Amino acid sequence: MKLLHDAGLPIAEIIKGATIYPAKWLKIDHLYGSISPLKKANICVLNSNLLLTLENINDIFMVFKNGNIVFK
Repeated sequence: MKLLHDAGLPIAEIIKGATIYPAKWLKIDHLYGSISPLKKANICVLNSNLLLTLENINDIFMVFKNGNIVFK
């Protein structure tokens, strides 16, 4: 992620490259890649805004896998 940002890619595009784009390529975007009803709830919730700096990816508040909290 840092290398992509250093190369000039905006943080929002880097996040999409880790979420919705792969789901679309794999044709599983009806289940994964974004947050909406009926999709799998695999979510990493951060304390800090990732759009401000990529360093905030390490400031994890909780992680959900299949809708269940696996880390808090």
